[in-house]
Amino acid sequence: MLPLHLAEMFYKVFNYEITLHDFADLFYESYKDFEPYMCPDDYLELISFDFDNSYAMYELHKLVKKHINLGEIETRKLLSLLDDARKKSDKTPYALEMLYHLYCDGYYFLQAIGLNYGLCVVVPYNNLGVNHWSELKKQDQEAILNRFYPKLTEECDRIISLLKNKTIVPMGERDEMGRYLYSGKLPEQ
Repeated sequence: MLPLHLAEMFYKVFNYEITLHDFADLFYESYKDFEPYMCPDDYLELISFDFDNSYAMYELHKLVKKHINLGEIETRKLLSLLDDARKKSDKTPYALEMLYHLYCDGYYFLQAIGLNYGLCVVVPYNNLGVNHWSELKKQDQEAILNRFYPKLTEECDRIISLLKNKTIVPMGERDEMGRYLYSGKLPEQ
């Protein structure tokens, strides 16, 4: 496994905190630091990696998954999205939309957030005359978001706690149906 300071670069690119191009720049500045932690074939493949390939993200993921903890990447992504959702900021609608999609794609522990809040951001607002959240007037967006709190914050805090305590542990993998895998379950409320 790569040490945390090196794995951090992969976490950032896989969580879309930095672009693939920015990752390539960072990697080429420190590529020699990776050599002691990787087998020669993987290291050679990584230093000759084609970051302009249309499948680069997939190929990079495939190459380094045995050198980093993919579950940690997923946990970090979820914690970041949950934090953005709980804060009520400009990032909240995006975070809620993403949490809804992650729920639909297998993270069933996100059901309460996904269905109670994320779906409200995803579905068309026909009664308001728009088809997407971004088409809503700012005042309508704020009114909808204001209805979510404080319950949304409480639910986000609950899931954050379960992730940090490792009651729920994302695996960083998907099953044959494309659903995200994780271990653990929500405690009874």
